[in-house]
Amino acid sequence: MTLPTFHIQAAMENHLEQCLYQPWKLLEDLRGTDAQQFRTAMKCLLEDKKDRLELDDITVDLGEIRKQALQSPGVNRSLFLITLERCFQVLNPLECVEILGRVLRGSSGHFLQPDITERLPRDLREDAFKNLSVVFKDLYDQTSAHSQRALYSWMTGILQMSSNGTDDSVSWVSAENLWILGRYMVHLSFEEIMKISPIEIGLFISYDNATKQLDTVYDITPELAQAFLERISSSNFDVRNTSTIHRQGAWALGPWSCFPRCHLSISFL
Repeated sequence: MTLPTFHIQAAMENHLEQCLYQPWKLLEDLRGTDAQQFRTAMKCLLEDKKDRLELDDITVDLGEIRKQALQSPGVNRSLFLITLERCFQVLNPLECVEILGRVLRGSSGHFLQPDITERLPRDLREDAFKNLSVVFKDLYDQTSAHSQRALYSWMTGILQMSSNGTDDSVSWVSAENLWILGRYMVHLSFEEIMKISPIEIGLFISYDNATKQLDTVYDITPELAQAFLERISSSNFDVRNTSTIHRQGAWALGPWSCFPRCHLSISFL
C-alpha cells in the first residue's frame, strides 16, 4: 500500500518539528548521517535561501521549522556540538565557519568556553580563519576572560605559524595580524608589543577604522597601553594630534594610578 504524498509530507514535517523538543535526537540523527546526508541536513537547517525542501513530489516548508529551531537553546547546542565534531571533516571550511558563526551568535557567545579551542582545527584556510576570527571579535564582550585567553592562544598559534618567521628578533605581530586580533591584542605580552616593527605599527595605524579598534580596548593594562603608545610614537605618528590624549594632557606621562583600567583611545580630532 502506497501512502498518499500529503501523509509522507506531514510525517516528515512532524519528524523535523520533533527535533525542536528532542535536541538529543537531532544530534543522534546528524551523527548517523553519511557525508551527503550531513551536508543536506546542515544546509536545510541553516541556509536562509532554502525555504523549501523538494523530494520528488514532496515539498516541505522549512522556513518556520528553521525559525523555531534556531530559537531553541537545545537545538543550537546540538548544532554547535555536531559542527565541531563533523563539519570540518565533511564540508568546505568556509561553510563550516559560517555555520559555527550563526550558532555562536545565536547563543550570544555562551558556547565559547575555554575548551572550544581543543576542538577547533589549527590548519584552517586563511579566508576561513579570518572569518572565524571576526566572529570571536564580535562576541568579545560576551566571552569570559578565561575563554578570551584561550581564543587568543588559538588565534596567535595560527598567526605565528603563517608568519614563517625563524628569527626570534623579528616580530610575528604584523599590521594585518593586529587587525585580525582586534580587541584580543590586549593579551599580547609587553615583550611582544615592544618587538613590533615601527613600519608595521605605522601601517596598522593607517588602516581604515584602526583608531576605532583601539578605542574599544577598555581592558588593556596601563603597562601595555604605554608599550603600544611607545611603538606608535616610533612610527612617527603624532600622538599629540589625538583627541583623547589632548584631553588627558600628555597621556604617556600622565598619572596612570588614576586609571584602574586604561582606555587606549587615539581617535583623530
